Amino acid sequence: MQKLPLIEFELFHPSKITPWPGAEGNDPHLTGYQLSDGYICFNVGDHKLLEYSPEIRAHWGEVPVLADQMIGRVYIDLIDELNRFLEPIPEDLHWWMLSQQETPGMRWHTLCSYAWNETAAVDCSLLANRICDAFAGRTLQWECLVQSPDINIWASESEVFISWDNREKLVDGIPVWTASFGTQAFNRADFLAEMQDFRERYFDAMNRQLALVRAGALAPGVRTNVEGDEKDLAEDRAKPLARYVDAPHTHFDPTDWDAVRLALKQTLELTGLKLNQPVAVTPLLPSGS
Repeated sequence: MQKLPLIEFELFHPSKITPWPGAEGNDPHLTGYQLSDGYICFNVGDHKLLEYSPEIRAHWGEVPVLADQMIGRVYIDLIDELNRFLEPIPEDLHWWMLSQQETPGMRWHTLCSYAWNETAAVDCSLLANRICDAFAGRTLQWECLVQSPDINIWASESEVFISWDNREKLVDGIPVWTASFGTQAFNRADFLAEMQDFRERYFDAMNRQLALVRAGALAPGVRTNVEGDEKDLAEDRAKPLARYVDAPHTHFDPTDWDAVRLALKQTLELTGLKLNQPVAVTPLLPSGS
């Protein structure tokens, strides 16, 4: 059986994408970013992230199996911030990136949320901010999705982890997503190969979109910028993936992990919060484990 790519997507035909209006409600247009609308999922082990559950599809009616997103937005979030996702987190701190068995949400965020609400200790908020600054920026953002899934990407020196926790993503008590809770590990080289594969397939798909627009796929009066979009795609495609991996941090400074360890210790002491004990990270933690 053919191996599925980590990131699987299918762009909508340009004629099926609603043009974006101008500021005054006129000037309908579809340029490169808008033309990247389509279905997407992440294949992680036996799970599909961004796949709607059969129960919620039956509840809502006429809902596609996979979520739809601007694939260009996903591309930007993944590739432009690749150096942040790949910044190694020391092994002794991996535990903080995982969700608790009893309570949804990463442990560092659970601690920070508790500290921010702790009025008895004035130092808690400052310590929580330091912890948050260290661990944040490793979460993918999903636009316009009801109960958007929590999907995190983080790394050690040798592996990259994708973790998810959608146990609280409910509508009328019904789980929205098929993938509930788990972590999947990838060899760093394999993960980078998946990123390069995603890039190539994205560029190919967008070039096909623009070729369809050139061939008259859109209704008359819809403004486009095919030549500009093709130029931008070609320039982006010419950049090697290593440029993003090795780029200096644009939104985050390199993390002082010793300061984070101290902040975690002090925050736990000040709040008295008791979190469940560390567990070993295995290559795949099954949903609900």
